[in-house]
Amino acid sequence: MISCASLVKALRKGGLPARALDLEKTLFPQPTSTSSSVGKTIAVSRSTRPMESRVARALPGADQVLRVRSREDCPQGVLSCRAIRKRLVVTVTAPEGRPPQALACFPPARFLRDGARAPAWWFSAYETLGGGSPWHDGFDDNGTYYWTVDRMARHGSAAKVVPMGFSRDGASDFGEHPLRPAIRTLMESSGLLDQPALQVYWNLLPVETGRCPALARLHFPVDEDSCRAALPGIAASLVRAERSFAGSPHVRAVWSIVQDKKLVMF
Repeated sequence: MISCASLVKALRKGGLPARALDLEKTLFPQPTSTSSSVGKTIAVSRSTRPMESRVARALPGADQVLRVRSREDCPQGVLSCRAIRKRLVVTVTAPEGRPPQALACFPPARFLRDGARAPAWWFSAYETLGGGSPWHDGFDDNGTYYWTVDRMARHGSAAKVVPMGFSRDGASDFGEHPLRPAIRTLMESSGLLDQPALQVYWNLLPVETGRCPALARLHFPVDEDSCRAALPGIAASLVRAERSFAGSPHVRAVWSIVQDKKLVMF
C-alpha cells in the first residue's frame, strides 16, 4: 500500500491542496455512547460518534454561538447550555412532559466557565441505529443519522444520512435521493467515473435549505505499483471534480482519504 506521505505528494503534484492530519484530530472530542434495549417485539441498539469537523461546519446552524449557562426559547421548547464536569451539554427541554434531548462535547477547559461562548458545530454527531428504533419514527430505521443543535432545536429529530455509490455504466449505483442524478452528472463531467482504479463512496447529509454536504470517501488501489500508475489520472479528475462541485448550487463536497491512520483532505 502506498504511504500517506507519497499519496499527499502525488496529489499536490497533480494540483490538489492535499494535507494529512491525524484522524482523531479531525473529530471534535465528543462523548461516545452506546445503548441497547429489548422491547416487546424488537431489540434495539443505538450508538453515537463524532462528526468530521469539515462536515459539521458545512451544516446549517454551524456558526450559531452558544453561551454557557444560558437558556432561550426554541421551536421545540427551551434550549439550554451548561457545563457538567468536563463536558458542555446542550439540552432541548420540550413541553408536555416529553423527554429532553441533549448533545455534548469535551471542549478545552476555558470553555467550561459561565458565560463562555462555544460554536454549535462542536456538538454535531452521528448516531447509528440497529434493530429498528423507538427513538425515531418507525421500526425500520436502521442506519446512520446526523444530529446538530439546529436540528434538535427546530425539529427534535435527527436526519438520515444517505449512502451513495456510482459505477461507470450505472448498473451498480445505489442511494435513493433526488440529488443522486446531480451528483452523478458532476462525477461524469469530471471524469471520476472513468477512473477504474478509484472508488468513491458518498455520504449525503440532507438539509432543508442551501447546499447539502456530501462526504466523499476515496479508496485507492491497495497495490502500491498500481496506485502510483493510476494517481496522475485520478488527481487530474479530482481537480476537475473539485471545481465542478464547488460551483454546484445543490451539493457541497468534502473529500477525504483515510490512509495509515491519517486523514487526507482537500
